[in-house]
Amino acid sequence: MRKKSNMLLGSLIVVMSISAISFIIMLNQINTIERQNNLLQNELYGMKTDINHISQRISELNESEQWILNEVFKPIEANSTPEEIHLSLTISLKEVGEGNTVHVLYKEIEKSDWKEAPANHTEGLNYRASLQLSPQKEYVYQVVSDGEISRTDEPKEIPSHIYRPAPLTIISDGMGRESNGELNSIRIELSENKPLFSFFRTEKVIAKIYYEDKPGEEIELDEVDYGFPDERYWLLELNETKENINSIYIRTEYANGSIHEGELYPNESYTGKPHN
Repeated sequence: MRKKSNMLLGSLIVVMSISAISFIIMLNQINTIERQNNLLQNELYGMKTDINHISQRISELNESEQWILNEVFKPIEANSTPEEIHLSLTISLKEVGEGNTVHVLYKEIEKSDWKEAPANHTEGLNYRASLQLSPQKEYVYQVVSDGEISRTDEPKEIPSHIYRPAPLTIISDGMGRESNGELNSIRIELSENKPLFSFFRTEKVIAKIYYEDKPGEEIELDEVDYGFPDERYWLLELNETKENINSIYIRTEYANGSIHEGELYPNESYTGKPHN
């Protein structure tokens, strides 16, 4: 009996020893993993620091090579009409050769002939040019300095929202569905900030709804007054819709006769530029 107890005790000691050894090995492995993790974190931090330094250096090099420091377009409301938009472009340059003249070249994207607008000196290295644009076209421009040392900027697009009416902004949209996934309610809210010109003002907003089982319909949206003087809102709200809706389009009509139309449902593509 005593011999059996000694065997059991011996076996227990062996098991405990193996467990202790396994525990020590596991601790060492954990410590090794932690050390490797710390090394990896340090390497990642060093890489991130290097990338930041490289990005900063690239930015500094780009700034050192940048000739045009700032460009600001502003509408000239007194001279503008629905057919012709007048803009001023103020340019801040890094340097201009002595005796050089500065001017702005601009053209319709589809055409090859450039128009030239002289840029008059205002103060320091600032110049201002006047441009005349059609709201029905799209334009590119570039700044040129002619003289003993000439410089030319790369052509860039003139931002269209400055000389064309802008599409309404979708500020919220909600779709309610049945348990089977069918659409049963819609709530879409659209807004317009105060336009640059009165003739870019939205005159009418129409929702065009196309159904699966019956002819489509057009609903003119009522304007919602939230009390903001420089913002306008329209709301499309359909509750407990029983018909299967295939698609919804929004048509916006502007005071100058321009139209913008885009799909809201099921594929939102209410983007692009108004047209006549």
